[in-house]
Amino acid sequence: MKRKKIFFFTIIYILLSISIYGKSTKPPHFIDTYIPKKDTTLLVVFHPTMYVLNSVNALKQAGFIPDNMYVVGVFSINEKADYTMPEQFAGNFKKKWLFFHAAAGSLYTENIFQKNNCSPLFKEIVQKADGAILFGGADIPPYLYEEKTSLLTSISTPFRHFIELSFVFNLLGGYQDKTFEPMLKDKPDFPFLGICLGEQSLNVGTGGTLVQDIWSEIYKTKTAEDVTFLNSEQLHRNPWAVIFPEKSLMHFSMHHIILKPSKVLADKISVYTGQKPLVISSHHQAVEKIGKNFEIAAYSMDKKVIEAIVNKKFPNVLGVQFHPEFTSIWADHSKVRFIPGEKTASISSILEKDDRSMDFHRNIWTWFFNSVEKAHKLYFEE
Repeated sequence: MKRKKIFFFTIIYILLSISIYGKSTKPPHFIDTYIPKKDTTLLVVFHPTMYVLNSVNALKQAGFIPDNMYVVGVFSINEKADYTMPEQFAGNFKKKWLFFHAAAGSLYTENIFQKNNCSPLFKEIVQKADGAILFGGADIPPYLYEEKTSLLTSISTPFRHFIELSFVFNLLGGYQDKTFEPMLKDKPDFPFLGICLGEQSLNVGTGGTLVQDIWSEIYKTKTAEDVTFLNSEQLHRNPWAVIFPEKSLMHFSMHHIILKPSKVLADKISVYTGQKPLVISSHHQAVEKIGKNFEIAAYSMDKKVIEAIVNKKFPNVLGVQFHPEFTSIWADHSKVRFIPGEKTASISSILEKDDRSMDFHRNIWTWFFNSVEKAHKLYFEE
């Protein structure tokens, strides 16, 4: 009986130990052992949840991610997210191309915007990787940009924000410490893309601020029903999905944006001069005061919401408030509905019909991954 008890408690101890990190007793540290190779590129993505990995896989299936590219998902060991399913997903491919890295450095409010325990990892990423992407997600704690917290702000992933904002600051510098030397000074062509929350992180990480709720602060509305009376170009997420959650309406909206001339989006990505592409949008916050070395690259049609920012010092650093990565563009062509009773249509077909907006989305990823390839070649030519 005593042996059975010892065995039982031993099993419980092992299971508890395993539960600290998914099904693995050792957190992954892919970047530590990775050696750059001339014929293989490396892309870093942060917060590698199933949403992120499904988006990345959709881009791969669409032909943007080449077969010779490794993708490594970086996350803080302190995050509460369970990465068991992402690890299982990564193991399903015959040829392994998805990997993970758990950052163990201690990050807290006081050391995010300076050199810290994660800085050696950030430096290693800049040295070994050929590009990085920050994806969408929950709201950034406003105290990190020195503002009080709106009751409409929803904070659920603080440790994710700690590592991503610190990564941004270490790479780009910021107003938080004007004497800080950014890591990209040694690799200025490094491609760095921020999507939705990712754009906001680029801005906050460099000392900018955010509008905490577009509907109430910019458009002065109090209810989702009030929002339905706004112009369709002012809907940055779908109010009908808030009002009727049981009707399976798409939570995002679609609207056009204005590209400013002589910026990355206008010069390298737009299909023609003056294009006002249709984009997919799902956010309630937006860039307010611009971070260090950034400038506006796109607006909403009424010019009240900043839709993209580019870095003046590092040419391949771009933030977009919209979602060019959605699987509904590249992989899932199911027909959807935004408003009760309207006809259904696939997102890709809507983009294809709207003044070559689908080509605009294709150009974003073509530009980004071409920049990754060029950065890789530069690394081996030096």
